[in-house]
This record gives sequence, C-alpha cells and structure tokens, in this order.
Amino acid sequence: MEFEEYFEIAVIYSHAVFEIGAYAKYMRYANELLVVSIDNNVQFFQGKDIFCQILFKKAAAHYNLMEYQAAAHVLKELIKIDPNYGDAIILLKRVTRKSKTVFIKTYRAIAVSLFLIAALVIAFELILVQSFWSSYRDMVAISRIAIFSLGLVVLILCDLYLRINAHYSVTKLVDTAKKKKGFS
Repeated sequence: MEFEEYFEIAVIYSHAVFEIGAYAKYMRYANELLVVSIDNNVQFFQGKDIFCQILFKKAAAHYNLMEYQAAAHVLKELIKIDPNYGDAIILLKRVTRKSKTVFIKTYRAIAVSLFLIAALVIAFELILVQSFWSSYRDMVAISRIAIFSLGLVVLILCDLYLRINAHYSVTKLVDTAKKKKGFS
C-alpha cells in the first residue's frame, strides 16, 4: 500500500475511533499519526492542517477522559503552534475551569450547606414558629430568604469568577503566542 493510501485510511480510522468515544484507543492512534506526519512531512490532509487537527482531538480525548492537566498541556502547545485555532481556545477555557476541582468542590459545598440550612429554617418555621411563636414569623421568613439567597449568590459568583479567570488566563496565553508568531 502506498503511503498516501495508508495515511488516508489511518486518519479516517482514527477519527472514527474518536467519534465513537474510544478515547484511550484514539490516543494511541493519534500519537502514531503525529509521528508519521512529522516523519513524512505531511502538514495538510484534505485541505486541513492535520497536525493541529490531531492535536486538538488528542486534547479533547484527554478532556473526555478527565485528564485535565494533559489536555491543558496539549492545548497550550497547539495554541503556540496556531494562536488562531478557535476550538482550542474554547476547550482550553473549559479545561481551565474544570481543573480547579478543589475550588469548585469548596464553593459548591458552601452553597449546598447554605441551602440545607435554609431547608432547616423552613422546617423550624413550619413546626415551631407558626404554632408557638407566630410573632417571629416575619423575622424567620426574612432569615430563610436571606440564607437561601446567600447560597445562590455564592454559587453564581464563584462560577462567574472561574469563567472570568479562565478567560483572562487563556487570552493572555493566546496574546503571548500571537506576539511570538508575529500576528497582530
């Protein structure tokens, strides 16, 4: 089989493996294809930059396997190669957000705790306040709403912080890569 035929079949097969969700298997084919494309100086295949396309799918496979550090590394290298690769920029932002698991677990735990406290206040209000201390009904209702609202605010602000932080860190990386490549 000639090299062109072999390479075409290998690329199509590896993309099919990726599309069915066999990401660990795809990683093996991606590494082989990267080596073959470098050894044979193949940059474009069917009008697309095959090297960047394979790197992106490799990063996406890492992401789908929840290997966020490996995905971030591949995406950063891809952005250094092509700072205008939009899909890589979007995926790197998502990976950056997902990789802060300790922060995510902490703020979500705080928010859930506040929601549970609000539920306890509702139970307290229904069982005791309405029956025995009706004069405190308004104060308990305000505290219930305040605690629930605080949990919601914690949830929203922390998610917003993660998104803004990821956006700025990736934008900084892209700008640095563009300067090194001479893009404006």
